[in-house]
Amino acid sequence: MRKNGVNRELSKIEGGLCAPFGFKANGVYAGFGQNIGQKDLMLITADRPCPTACVFSKTWTQCGASVTSKNHLKKGLMQAIFVNGGVVNACREDVALLAEKACRELALKTGISANETVIATMGALGYPIKLETFENSIPDLVKGLSATAEKSKFAAEVVSTNGDLQEFAYSFKLGDIPCKIGGVFTCSGSVFLTTDVAISPEMLQKALSAGVKDTLDLLCVGGTSAPHDIACIMANGRAGNYKISSADTEYGKFAVILKEVLTEICHRIASSGRGKAFSCRVLGARSIQSARMLAKSVVGAYSVRQGLAEGCVEAEELVYLAVKADHELRCEGIRVVLNGCALFDGGRKFSLQKEALCALLERAEPEITISLGAGNYSATAIGQLFH
Repeated sequence: MRKNGVNRELSKIEGGLCAPFGFKANGVYAGFGQNIGQKDLMLITADRPCPTACVFSKTWTQCGASVTSKNHLKKGLMQAIFVNGGVVNACREDVALLAEKACRELALKTGISANETVIATMGALGYPIKLETFENSIPDLVKGLSATAEKSKFAAEVVSTNGDLQEFAYSFKLGDIPCKIGGVFTCSGSVFLTTDVAISPEMLQKALSAGVKDTLDLLCVGGTSAPHDIACIMANGRAGNYKISSADTEYGKFAVILKEVLTEICHRIASSGRGKAFSCRVLGARSIQSARMLAKSVVGAYSVRQGLAEGCVEAEELVYLAVKADHELRCEGIRVVLNGCALFDGGRKFSLQKEALCALLERAEPEITISLGAGNYSATAIGQLFH
């Protein structure tokens, strides 16, 4: 089989999680949360065990679902993603045991091994969660599994807020081989993806880990990462592309696609509810670590967000943040640009009337670019403004 060629542009399609052939989904109301009738139990299944990768929250404590999923993922081949909403499986001593029992109960109804199930949890913290709630709802959840756009929307309702269905699907090509990727996501940054790309578990994990570092890890909408946040992707290989099994050019092409998808998710998260997305792009940093640190510190700074919302941006604050990220930088070598308009360059600050700045920000999503001229590394972080 010939290798993949050049990546093609992502094209939006219908189908969500079920857009790639070989996946089924469903979502039902189980009664975990406080919102009566709100779907709060989701299941995604593949027609066979397939390469699966996960990236978990880096906060100091982990919930029971994360601990259980890490144990299951040791072989890298999974067949189901099982997610409860409404309430987080935490705040009790036996959280990991509860997650494992829920997987075993699912196995009895689906025939999918408990050890081939990724389990995740989300919702409010501090409310009780019982095994009986899983047991009573799993039969209807499994019975309703289907490879349809409708059932993907049911699954999306479990993780969605503000009445907006937070799902998507794209088609793209690796060479001349059509491929698809679909998924759902939460406003906190949890992401569940399906794709029909043929790739090994090791390379899938490598691509997801790299993509998350440059996207979800640099997203700042609430300030604090929850211990139950997770990014997960299943790849069943149904597209029939040349199998990606090493970090060669074929891997690089898929990694670019995955990063583009994760970037789009970040923009949609930051634009959800009353929010408006904005970004900070750092160029010419001395290291990737300093580039990421500066980009995220800018989008996370309250004064920067407030200034953009009010049409008043202080260029010197952005320069100070740059120097804080890299003490060896010289101010005269730093250039700050907002939506193509220079605010600081060559040690000089350029004034911009508030009316002109407001008009500039209204025309497009605010983008701050900080060029450091100190190296070859870059990073982009995405933040959220409130109207």
